Amino acid sequence: MEIFGKLACLTNWHKPNRRRVRWNGRNFSGHCLRCERAIVREAHRKWREEADYPDAIPQAQPR
Repeated sequence: MEIFGKLACLTNWHKPNRRRVRWNGRNFSGHCLRCERAIVREAHRKWREEADYPDAIPQAQPR
């Protein structure tokens, strides 16, 4: 099952760590559970890499 998750991340379909998702004033952002990349919510249940959204407000790094 893990291989399908990694394939999903390679195709830019990420799974957020819902406990650490934050609202930054413009959009929701967090990190992917599978690949740990910074992600931004594009729409309901659609999360994309933060690098794909240059106008997104940068998020603080987790401690």
